[in-house]
Amino acid sequence: MKIQSLFKLLFLFSILCFPLPSLSQQKEPIKSQIQQIRNGLLANGPRFSMTGTIKSGQETLYQVNGEDFIVGKDALIIGHLAPGKVGTVRGSILKGQKIAEKILVSDTPYARSSSSEISELEPEAITPLD
Repeated sequence: MKIQSLFKLLFLFSILCFPLPSLSQQKEPIKSQIQQIRNGLLANGPRFSMTGTIKSGQETLYQVNGEDFIVGKDALIIGHLAPGKVGTVRGSILKGQKIAEKILVSDTPYARSSSSEISELEPEAITPLD
């Protein structure tokens, strides 16, 4: 009985000393967080990301997967950007135009091996790991 009374007293004390915020106070921070997220998305605009073989563009210098893009003036380019190479392009879309901000270029196309390639290896061509 004493323990139940003690818990009731503690509960009443916590309600009096630490009242719960009203529902209108709870909604305001959530609304402001939603607005901050929305403003951030609108400020950065829509984004794109594509990976594939880099080719000469129809309306721009380059394209990937048939999608033309412009290399942004401050774009980070890793590798040598040229048609025929494989690349991953990421950036933003402004007035319908894709503007690359990050480009990762590889010299080799996607590596795919088959079991026949492995079986054709000669034993002396394989070097054991130490």
